[in-house]
Amino acid sequence: MASQAQVLEDQFSRGEILFKQLEQRRTQVAFGEKKLAAVESRLADIKVATAELDKNIEAMTKREEIIAAVKAELEQVHQIGAKAKADLTHITQHREDVTNLKLTVDALLSRIGETDERMQSIDSQRKVVDEVNTKANTILHLLDDVRIGLETLGEQKAVVDHAVEQVNKLEFTLEDEARRKGGGKLADVFLSTGLALVDPGLSRGSIVQRLDAELAPGSRAAAFRARAERRVNADRSFENFAQFTDQRSGSLRWRLRAYQVYPISTRSCAASTS
Repeated sequence: MASQAQVLEDQFSRGEILFKQLEQRRTQVAFGEKKLAAVESRLADIKVATAELDKNIEAMTKREEIIAAVKAELEQVHQIGAKAKADLTHITQHREDVTNLKLTVDALLSRIGETDERMQSIDSQRKVVDEVNTKANTILHLLDDVRIGLETLGEQKAVVDHAVEQVNKLEFTLEDEARRKGGGKLADVFLSTGLALVDPGLSRGSIVQRLDAELAPGSRAAAFRARAERRVNADRSFENFAQFTDQRSGSLRWRLRAYQVYPISTRSCAASTS
C-alpha cells in the first residue's frame, strides 16, 4: 500500500508537472495568439500604409506632370518676357524715330486740312470764274450785237447821206429808257435794240427810233413826206416771265399845192414774243 501510495504520489506529482507544463504551454499559446493578432493588425496597418503610399506615389506622379506643365508654361512665359523685353528695348531705341514719325503724321494731317480748305476755296473760285465766263460770253454777244448795229448804222449812214442830198429836211429821233437790276452801265445811255432784246440784266427796256424826211416841200405836185418808225419793248420784271415786242411802221405822204394830202402807202409790222 505504501508503494502504491508512493506511485500515486509520483503520478500525482507528474500530473501536476504536466499540468503546469500545459498551463505554461497555454500561456505561451495565448501569448502567441496575442502576438499573432498584433502581427495581423500590424500587417493590416502596413496594407493601409501601403495603399496610402501608392496613392501618394500616384499623386506625386500627377504633381510631377503638373509641375512639368507649369515648368513648360513658365518657360513660355520666360520666352514671351524675353521677347517683350527685346521689343521694349527696340521701341526704346527707336523712340525718337517714332516721335519724329508722329510729328510727320501730325504735319500731314494738318496739311490735309489745309488742302481741304484750299479745295473748297478753289471750288468757290471756280464758281466765280464760271460766272465771270458766263458774263464775259454775254458781254461778247452784246459787243457783237453792238458791232453789227454799228455796221448797220454805217450802211444806213451811207444811205442817209445819199438821201440827204436829195432831201430838204431830215430828222432822226431816238428815245430810250433802261432799268437795270443793280448798277447802271454806260451802254444804257444809248441803248440799242439788240441789247434790249438779249441782255438779261435789263429789267425793263424801251426804245423808239423815228426818221422823218421831206422831199421838195415847195413843189406844186411833188412834195413828199416819209416816216419810218421802230418801237422795241423788253420787260423782265418777273423771275420766270419775260415779254418782248418789236413793232415797225412806215408811211409815205404826197402833198399837192392845194394842200390836199393823199396817202400813197402805209406799211407796218409788229412782232412780239413772251
